[in-house]
Amino acid sequence: MKHPLLTLAGALTAACIAHAPAHATTYLFSQGGYAGGATISGSFAGEDLDADGWLYGYEITDFSLSFSGNYAVPAFSHGLSDLNGLEYRIGASQIGGDVPGGMASNFGGFVGTLLPPGKNANSVLGYQFTSLQWPTYSIAGEVADIDLGISSRTHELIAVTAVPEPASQSLLLVGLIGIGGLVRRRMRADRL
Repeated sequence: MKHPLLTLAGALTAACIAHAPAHATTYLFSQGGYAGGATISGSFAGEDLDADGWLYGYEITDFSLSFSGNYAVPAFSHGLSDLNGLEYRIGASQIGGDVPGGMASNFGGFVGTLLPPGKNANSVLGYQFTSLQWPTYSIAGEVADIDLGISSRTHELIAVTAVPEPASQSLLLVGLIGIGGLVRRRMRADRL
């Protein structure tokens, strides 16, 4: 071998990539169309532990959701402990575009259960959760104040975008450039 350092660097890089621990991917989501211009926004993070192309509630490691509020249902926010269920096909731009697929969050207190999403406004059935955490088939996303018996609904699906992992590829590139510079310096020293 003429350049053992280069071979070692390549093997080390390949080993690091192959044995790197999997990290949860973060996703941002939003849903509009509620009365009074109210919206839902938030994020969730998860890792596809069973490699089936879906994220389910047990694979979710972080969750936050906020409803902006309207005349029917007051504003509220939720965290991971409030999440009752989530089904998301990895790579999809929406939650609710597939059956099954949905998100349910139980907010406790006087505010009831979030029921987004349905399939679409054309009465194609989608997957939702009830306040008892049982799946039902219905249309529309829904937020509800159970005590007052008031709800607010939308036919919009939940839009989802993946948050890119910061700097991992650029860090690898900087490391490879550094190794390349070291190899080049050694090659020059060998010529002298």
